[in-house]
Amino acid sequence: FRLRSLNTIGSFNYYANFSEIGGTIGELGYYGYYNHRQTDGFRAANSQFNLNAWSGTLSWGQQTTARTYLIVDAYDETHGEPGGVTLATGPGTVNWNTDTYGTSRFYDNMRISRYAVQLIHENDLSDTTFFSVRAWWNYYLRYSARQNGGGFGTLPTGKKAQTNQIQNQQFYTFGFEPRIRQDWEWLGNTHTFTGGMLLFNTWSPRTDQVGSTPGATTGVTENQSNRQNWYYSVFAENRFAFGQFSIVPAVRLESIWQSVDETINTARTKLGQPLVDESNYAFVPLFGLGAQYDITPKVNAYANVSQAYRPVVFSQAVPNNPNVIVDGPLSPSFVWNYEVGLRGAPRPWITWDTSLFLIDFQNQIAENSTGGTTIIENGGRSVTYGWDGMVQLDVVGLADAFRATQEGHAGWVDTYGSLLAYTGLTLQEGRYIQGQFEGKSPRYTPNYLVRAGGLYNWRDKIKLGLTSTFNGASYGSDNNAQEYYIPFYNVWDFTFEVNVYEEIVSVIGGINNLFDNRYYSRITNTGIDPAAPRNWYVGVQIEF
Repeated sequence: FRLRSLNTIGSFNYYANFSEIGGTIGELGYYGYYNHRQTDGFRAANSQFNLNAWSGTLSWGQQTTARTYLIVDAYDETHGEPGGVTLATGPGTVNWNTDTYGTSRFYDNMRISRYAVQLIHENDLSDTTFFSVRAWWNYYLRYSARQNGGGFGTLPTGKKAQTNQIQNQQFYTFGFEPRIRQDWEWLGNTHTFTGGMLLFNTWSPRTDQVGSTPGATTGVTENQSNRQNWYYSVFAENRFAFGQFSIVPAVRLESIWQSVDETINTARTKLGQPLVDESNYAFVPLFGLGAQYDITPKVNAYANVSQAYRPVVFSQAVPNNPNVIVDGPLSPSFVWNYEVGLRGAPRPWITWDTSLFLIDFQNQIAENSTGGTTIIENGGRSVTYGWDGMVQLDVVGLADAFRATQEGHAGWVDTYGSLLAYTGLTLQEGRYIQGQFEGKSPRYTPNYLVRAGGLYNWRDKIKLGLTSTFNGASYGSDNNAQEYYIPFYNVWDFTFEVNVYEEIVSVIGGINNLFDNRYYSRITNTGIDPAAPRNWYVGVQIEF
């Protein structure tokens, strides 16, 4: 039996509770948690949020060859959307330099809800065969209400500002997924085959309304549609192991059927255009290959090449706006990922990894606007390549390694604790090589990213952390518009955890943005989204 509860308070009237309970009664296992978080937010107004989440799991047969799990999840969140700020000045602007944490949207809000049930059965059919099957039902709600008439970092004005846009999307999903894993012998080595299939159906009604006030919760329906997709895939991979060398070929065959049936579209009706009732189908084969060679038991070389894709989404396949035209059947976008590297942990006090990578994103879907008409089409392609490196060093452990420790004499780690220093560096270059953004840098692709810090741990009773992120300049849009430019920034965070009573009571806390840097890492169509200023949190954890 285990019971744990953590209650935390912090800046901007932050409060959080995370409580969990778990244990076993004979063959029955149980686990559940409740999580609540709320805050007023750090913006001048409308950045509050309130979140509640629950989860419960029952398991049966933990000590047998067949195990069954029932999992129930619930999640509900509401939050304000304060909009963005701008570097521009003038009437109606919320300026970054004079009002960094100002609000440009006082009525916008969103609600996210999710309820899910899944049933999982696992069976060790033999010492070499494992089978599992999972079935689930999921309900997801995405509701938003946003004031009309606003601009980039500017307050809504004009007649439109007296109305709002209300969007309600619901997703009902049923799914089923069996898998099997089989070990088999060949040429004196043990190899492993894994295969399965995945089938799910999502039915998704969507309603768009216009409210008669900036804060309306219901309004006049302008668009309504029923959307549905069926998804089916089969997949298989096999790990071939030949001594120090292993190779894993994999294949996944995906099929997606999507349909959109409009029941209301006032803009099309006014123009005399028929409502849309369309379906499309895409078959996508995906392949991957991974390999590893153990140079020593604790140092190995690896290489991977794999495919991924992004299917056409509902709003691209059938846009609500009659002035948006889809140029022929849209095809999925493909991504090829390549990586080759070396990694190792040759000593207990050091771990390292270094690799080269390339990401080739092909057949991207883009929007081109001419003469008041927007055309959606395939054609964009970007390539991003670079180097990743990471090293993690236990400074006290290294000192211990150079110290002659006599029998019965504790090492410095046991006496003084461990001090883990780490750094991770990414150097990269990204460019569009085809399409309307040719020569531009893909959004959120800085030339470098550094993460570094130190973590101190004394016998799991005192834990301290000082971590940092250094992020190079980038753009928040693919067209690299100047108003979407994100300058270099760095931010430091401090955390601590202290056990104060017999591993039952602990105090946990920290300071985010320790040096109170003023920066932003995200820009949307409403403007610059400022990051939080320095803020603190502290909590008490009780565990039995």
